[in-house]
Formats: sequence, structure tokens, C-alpha cells
Amino acid sequence: MSIQTRTNALQNEVVKLFNTFSFNGTLTNPVGQPMVEILDCDGVTVLDIVSAQLDSTGTYFASWYVPANLPLGDYYDRWTFQWASDSSVEEQTNIFNVFSLSSYVNFVSNGSSVKASNRARQLINDLKFNFIHEAMHKPVYWEQGRRIRQEDQQKRRKSYYYFELSSEHSVAKEGDIYFHNGNKYTVTKTIYNDSSSSTDSSSTSSIDSSSSKSITSSSSSDSSSSNSNSSTSSLDSSSSTSSSSTSQGLEYDSEITYIPTVILSAIGTGDPQDSGVLTLVSGCGDQSIEFSDVTKKMSKFTTIFDFAFKNWNQDPRPIVRLNNTRIVDDGWHADYQGKIYMDGLMAPEDFISVSYRFSYFSDEELLSFLKFGLQMMNGIPPASQQYSNLEVVPLTWDPGIVLWAAITALKRIVFGLNCQEVQLIFGGPDNINSEEAAKHAQQIFKDLYTEYNETWKEFAENVKSKRLPGMAIAIQPEYTLPGGRCMSSDTYIKCRVNGDPCERTISDLYKDMNNGKAIDVLSMHNGELCYFSASNIWKSGQKKTYVLNYESGSIRLSEEHLVYSPSSDSYHPVKDIHGKSVMIVKDGNLKEVELLSPPMEHEVEDVYDIEVPISENFIGNGIVTHNSRWFRYLFKGGS
Repeated sequence: MSIQTRTNALQNEVVKLFNTFSFNGTLTNPVGQPMVEILDCDGVTVLDIVSAQLDSTGTYFASWYVPANLPLGDYYDRWTFQWASDSSVEEQTNIFNVFSLSSYVNFVSNGSSVKASNRARQLINDLKFNFIHEAMHKPVYWEQGRRIRQEDQQKRRKSYYYFELSSEHSVAKEGDIYFHNGNKYTVTKTIYNDSSSSTDSSSTSSIDSSSSKSITSSSSSDSSSSNSNSSTSSLDSSSSTSSSSTSQGLEYDSEITYIPTVILSAIGTGDPQDSGVLTLVSGCGDQSIEFSDVTKKMSKFTTIFDFAFKNWNQDPRPIVRLNNTRIVDDGWHADYQGKIYMDGLMAPEDFISVSYRFSYFSDEELLSFLKFGLQMMNGIPPASQQYSNLEVVPLTWDPGIVLWAAITALKRIVFGLNCQEVQLIFGGPDNINSEEAAKHAQQIFKDLYTEYNETWKEFAENVKSKRLPGMAIAIQPEYTLPGGRCMSSDTYIKCRVNGDPCERTISDLYKDMNNGKAIDVLSMHNGELCYFSASNIWKSGQKKTYVLNYESGSIRLSEEHLVYSPSSDSYHPVKDIHGKSVMIVKDGNLKEVELLSPPMEHEVEDVYDIEVPISENFIGNGIVTHNSRWFRYLFKGGS
């Protein structure tokens, strides 16, 4: 698991959210610890509360685990803080983006993730809409959910706090939000308390007007009724005249007058201090309320139902029906991965049924199909035309890649129709005829599979070969046919043989490759020296060669062989290279130099060719030259 930033938060990964605090233009630490709330896409619903950690002066960060089933989109992190303990509460709200982990794929090797390009995303859409649309929008009508145990009970709990207030003159309304000790507290019951009315019905303790003798009572509340009874018990006139009264197991003297204790009931995001000050964040209550003690109670309420299929479509929205009698529009949310979360604790006899649409394949699977399609296209002869990822593939390859991905998807569906659940969704809801209907659907998919295969074979025969020179249409210069790019057998090439660095002649490398050894040769790529794999080395017969003399050495090449010229940033045949600069490797660095003399005719000798598909060049005797291509050499007839 890796750490992501707010610009590229991923599902099932940890995102690190930074925030800076500036006071009068200077980075300053707020007092205490800021509170960080993770807000849903609506900017209101609180998904989670995480602790902030100090990174440097005025800079804090909060790490949050992004659930694997969190819908994609923009989310918010709200920071609540105070500059001083007696100052007003301030808020800062930032935005961060959540992306699907399945949209990150590496087409080169396994084990690392690369963000899918817009082109790859378009190929996924082409595959969905043009080939397997119905498989990505399968309807399930009124499946009854299976009640399951909550994976993380803590996420669906609420903490109720009952603050014993120090002041007799306190005002707080239901819904007011207060801040203390890095946490927020939302008032659940309005209190009005002043000197003229100590028996207000909304206060948490009351005294009969006929007696000044009273008791204090603990604030007890069940999780299902904590909002309906947050007041302390009161004594009626008949019990207040007794000589002594007992509360919480303590006996009080009847001669002492006891002042009623005002209790503020609130839902909190975390534990407060034993005593302190609540500071108003929003609402109409007092700006600050002092409390001397606090009692905590926990309430948990949720019921989770699990369903057969994952990858739900967000549009249209699932329809939830309670006990097969009425449709429930709110009080629940879906994770779109096969679970429905009910906001209230349901009775054991209650059940829900849900109508939803789901995708038979996830985006991760579709990307895998496309990757396989790319590998199939790379495997079509000639193998010298290969691409490592979808971003650089020619547009003419797109139909073949998507077509093979569709073939792979159909194969999966055909295999899946041997299973009962898949038979139900593709065959029909009728249990009696579902197997027969599934067999009929399976035959349709098989016919479609065969048709796609025939289309792909026809496409594969022409997608690469159509780019070969047409001899009846045009005559190409010989140097454009890379089979003619030859070098003498004693040309030294800096390379790695089976991973071991060395410098060998091309004739020796020819023997190594025939013995099955892996050969990487030194090449120039984006202005830097890199090693790339040589896909083929072969004898080109005998040819007249020409000598190129330059600052640090010489090389013998056929007159059609291409040599790189930095001055024109292009390759030129040996016969035309005079008067142009060349690129050599000296002391491990690339250097532009001039030829010491024009190319000089040498003799007819054995020559070799080499193919380096990725860089299409290599360093021979210290000079940058173009590679050859085996399939064009064969086309040229081996001469």
C-alpha cells in the first residue's frame, strides 16, 4: 500500500492530506490539535474523522484510508481549529480527488502501477459500448439481501456526551455545533437556563417551586432514546419535603439546599477533557459554555445487507424495498460493491429487497483484456513492430486490440454460463426454463465469438503487412530497406550478455544469440545512453564497406548504412554523411564531432546486421548508427 496525495487519491490506498495555517501572513501553529473531518461529495456528510499531525511550523497533515468501495469523485477535508483557547473557532475546507485503483495499470511489467491514459479509458468505453454493452448493464430485479455483521462497528457508532455546565445562564439550541479538545459536539436537545426559570422543560434537571430541597441525577440514556431523555430526574412536591433523599446511592441531608445541575446533551466526534470550555462553531447558542464534568454513552445503529453481485452501476440508482411492502427512498446508502447500509438498527424480522444493475466485468478486468489484446497484436509477424503500452500504439491497431479484448470477454461469459448464478442472469429469472434459456444464450455467444475470431484473423493478416513498400507502386532507395545496413564483422559493440557487461564484436554476439543468450546493447534514447534488448543478429552476406574516421576511432559500414547526425537530428546513409557532424561516445558521454575525412572505399567482406526494436539504434565502435530490421532484410531477399 502506498501513500497518495490529494490530487491522486486512490481507492484502497492511504491519502496524505496537507494543510497550512497562516496568521497575519506567517505560518503559525494553532492552539491544540486541529480537527479534520472527511466530507462526502456533497460537502456536508461526514464520512470519517482523522487526527492531524504536525509536519512543520504551520503545516499539518492527516492520513486517511480511502475505502476500496468509495465512489469516485471530489471529496473534502474540513479543518477546524482555534488560534488561542479563548478565540473564535475557524474552519478551512479543501478538496481532494478519488480515483479508481483499477484505472491504474502497467502494460510493461507486473508489480507496479501506471495511471491509465485517456486513450486507454477510451478503449475501455469502446469495448463496453460497442461489444459487451449488455454484459455491463445486467439487471437484477428484487433480490432479497442477506443480513451480515458489520466489518467495522466503530465506523457506524455515535458517541453521546452529557456536559455538566458550570453556569446557570446557558443557552444552546438543538443543532448548534461546539468545538473543544480537537473535536466537535452537536447539541441534541435545546437548553434555556437563566435566573428567572430554573424549571424549564428543556433543562436537564428541575426543582419543584414549593421546595428548595433537590437532588442531582445521573444522565442515563439508551442508545435508541438518548435524544428523548437527556434530563435529570426531578422530585415532585410530595418527595421533596422528605427529611432526606437518595440519588446515585448517596444520602443527602435535608437541611442543605442543592442547586440544580444543567446538562448539555450532544453527539461528539471524540472525547473531551474532564472540564473546560465549549466554543461555538455554528448556531445561535452562547459563544462559549463552561462545563465541569462530562459523561459518555455510546450508541450504535446500522444494519448491513449483502447481495450476490458486485460492480453495481450508479445510474440508475438502486431501488430498496422494505419487507416487500414499500420502497425506501432514504435512510440507507449503497457501496456499489454488493452491500446496502441501513442507517437504523432494524428488527430481526425485517428484511430488504433491492433492484439494481451491475457490470459483469470490472474496469480492472477490462484493462486486463485490453492488455492481452495489445500482446496479441505485438505477437503478429513481423515482431519488430511492438509497443509497450496503449498510449503509443498506432491508431490503426485500436480495432484489433478492442476486438481481441471482446473475444476474451465473450470467452469468459461462455465459460461462466456453466455456473448456475450466471445462467440465472443471462438465461432469465424463471428457474424452470433458466437452464434452457442459458444454453440458448451460450450458443449465441459462441457464434459471436467465432465471428469475432474470423474478423480478427483477417485484420491481423493486414494490419502490419500493409505498411510494407509496394514494389509495383513505388521504388524505394536501397538505404530505406534496413536489410542493407551492414557492418564489418570486427565492429565492437558495448553490451550486456545475460546481464554481464562486456564489449564484444558483432560476429561474437551473433554466436551468443544463436546459443540462446539474452543480449542488451548500448543505445541512445532521448539524448541519453541506455541499454536495450537486441531482438535479432544475423549475417548479411558479403558487401563492399566504407571507412568512417572520426576523433576516437573508425568503423566500416556499407554505403547504405544510416549514421546519426546531430546537426540535422536525423540519420543519413554513409555515402551522404560527408560534411555533416556525427555523434560518438567518449568517456561515457555523447559528443558531437566532425568526420576527419570523407568515407573511404575499403573492400568486399563479411557483414552483419542487428535489430534493436525499442531505440532503433546502437553504438558500434563508439559511433551512433541506425539498427536494421530482420523482416525487411528478408523482404529485400538477403542480398
